Amino acid sequence: MASIANEIGESFRRNDIIIKLIYINTAVFLIVRLLDLAALGGSRPTGWAVLLFGMPIGPDVLSRPWTIATNIIAHYDFFHYIFNMLCLYWFGRLFMECYADSRRAISAYVVGGLSGCAAAFLFSPIFGGGVLLGASGAIMSLMTAATVSQPDRRVWVTFFGEVKMKYIALVYVGLSVIMVIGLTNVGGNLAHLGGALAGYILARKWVRSRVRANKSRMRVTRGGGNPDWDYNRDRAASNRELDRILDKISSRGYNSLTEAEKKTLFERSKR
Repeated sequence: MASIANEIGESFRRNDIIIKLIYINTAVFLIVRLLDLAALGGSRPTGWAVLLFGMPIGPDVLSRPWTIATNIIAHYDFFHYIFNMLCLYWFGRLFMECYADSRRAISAYVVGGLSGCAAAFLFSPIFGGGVLLGASGAIMSLMTAATVSQPDRRVWVTFFGEVKMKYIALVYVGLSVIMVIGLTNVGGNLAHLGGALAGYILARKWVRSRVRANKSRMRVTRGGGNPDWDYNRDRAASNRELDRILDKISSRGYNSLTEAEKKTLFERSKR
């Protein structure tokens, strides 16, 4: 047993933040199910562990404030857990390929999860209460953030082939909207939408920050150094073209560039 525990600990330390999040969710899932299994022989009702980790959607959350944090890493239903972990792995990989930043991945996960909680809580007077449990809102945040960075990136989807990220995101968000309107798992789907909104806001901030950094590195100082008017005019026009390309990346992603624009960006980056 000690050897197995050591191997698990070493695997946790060695892997990236997405795998660590899967480990954490798995550990909490096992704890929830073991607590529930232990309750079968005692006085507690089946499913009581959900009340320990799940967030009440409504004023009752004030009596169990810790569940605001625990609900975004806890699951009870096996198939819900498996589906969410597959999505966390898939969208988490895409997120890391876009940003390659563990701190941003944690921010997207936590802020997305908490935003999902806030959305479910704020609309509880309209749609009623319940218990919120699962990482879906946090995963929607990772998915949306990756999509904002590279909306036209193509990924392989079983039975459909290559599909652009923006269409996958639209399907997930659209299904959540339809289910809220149809009063199906309203709390959970509001959490999905809250997480997606958080991922969008964070990603727009990060993309703007990246574009500003690129501009500051790549922009050639306009003006002095050469008195020739034609040279300065051409250089100013070149700078305007560079600004236009960088703004296009900010609003529509790198894949929206034409081959000529990509060539221009590459040539300017070497200067």
